Amino acid sequence: MNTQSQEKRRLQRRRRLALLLLVVFLFGGCGISLFLFKNGAFTPTGQPPTNQGAIDGPVQTTGCGKGAPTVPGTSAAETIQSGGVSRTYLLHLPRGYTNTTRTAVVLILHGSDPANPHLLTNLEQSTGFSHLADQEHFIAVYPLATEIHIRILFLNIGPARMRWNTGSVDDPAVNDVLFISNLLNHLQASLCIDPQRIYATGFSSGGGMTGVLACLLAGRIAAFAPVSGSFFVTSAGCHPARPVSLLEFHGTSDPKVPYSGSHGGGDVLPSIPQWLQDWATRDRCSSGPTPFFTKADVTGEQWTKCKDGAAIVHYRITGGGHAWPGSNMPGATQTIQATPLIWQFFQEHLLQ
Repeated sequence: MNTQSQEKRRLQRRRRLALLLLVVFLFGGCGISLFLFKNGAFTPTGQPPTNQGAIDGPVQTTGCGKGAPTVPGTSAAETIQSGGVSRTYLLHLPRGYTNTTRTAVVLILHGSDPANPHLLTNLEQSTGFSHLADQEHFIAVYPLATEIHIRILFLNIGPARMRWNTGSVDDPAVNDVLFISNLLNHLQASLCIDPQRIYATGFSSGGGMTGVLACLLAGRIAAFAPVSGSFFVTSAGCHPARPVSLLEFHGTSDPKVPYSGSHGGGDVLPSIPQWLQDWATRDRCSSGPTPFFTKADVTGEQWTKCKDGAAIVHYRITGGGHAWPGSNMPGATQTIQATPLIWQFFQEHLLQ
């Protein structure tokens, strides 16, 4: 390569770098994410979640009497089509599952994590939900979010991540509520599921998605239990079809989802006490918050006398970080075990 060509290439690189720095200065300094690159195309961010096309109401189960897609007592990765794309989930049928007994379903939603083939199995192991499912006889389902690449001027910024559309400016503009609705349709058509006992829980971004489902699929899912959830405020607001029973866990020193809330980067996270009080108001609870549990670093409080028997329950972990209580995650409190508490809460609430 001659000297003139080398100089021309250096000049082109400098111009691209200068343009990139200008974009970062003009937009990145304001906390504005420009685009997400998914499936070969740019997608604008910050669109509020929607339940367009989803079924927000009870659906009749037709899967009783059909053969199980996997061996009871084991877990297997499955796929469905939703929104024109293939979506993945991990299915665990409990030991002793039969196609003649209507069985409860618990959806467990993962947090925002780097894309890797072990994400769902890692969640399965850290929460212990499949082990509990074998003991308590319910179906555990671990849906997978969408893989995204954050790019500026065709340059990747960090590794690919799996994220739910919870209303953050950094979330993919996909209809994850439709995905969950389609997934439930598929499960109820192939398994013997009790439509009154469908539940949702999740961690971090998955906890935020659990909050979205409480707003948009309360007519179909009986109760919700987010852990360290990121509950972004969106222009769509929250208008559930009925009073919602909700159990929430959060650490007061969570560095990723601050207990006191945050404003920045185009996002608004309310404080956890305010978020809970908003739910108590929606549920028309006339009593609370009232402490019912105090031990070491954990305080439990609840709102009661809510419309239609709904309940709002909160476990505050003093000094707790971004972790699933009782798990092996760094900084997780061992004072309480979130997984059995969640299942106990779910058992107390049926879809009316």
